[in-house]
Amino acid sequence: MTRDDHELITHGLYRHVRHPLYFGVLLGLMGVPVYAPSARGFLVMCVLIPIFLNRIRMEEAMLTETFGDAYVGYRKVTRKLIPFIY
Repeated sequence: MTRDDHELITHGLYRHVRHPLYFGVLLGLMGVPVYAPSARGFLVMCVLIPIFLNRIRMEEAMLTETFGDAYVGYRKVTRKLIPFIY
């Protein structure tokens, strides 16, 4: 959901990645099974990653609708989740 006064931020962390919060959460989720090896932790990670990726897809559609060509241009020059890679 966006408000009328929302603006597209493209500086700071957002200069390198469009969804830095999701990147940090996913990085932490991947670290849990490494730190405390367990099948449960691995399964939780395997379930949550697709959920986050779907949420990112939905947010990108909303942001494209809200900001139009400005967001489309931003998407062309900025990675989605992992800086310089994806």
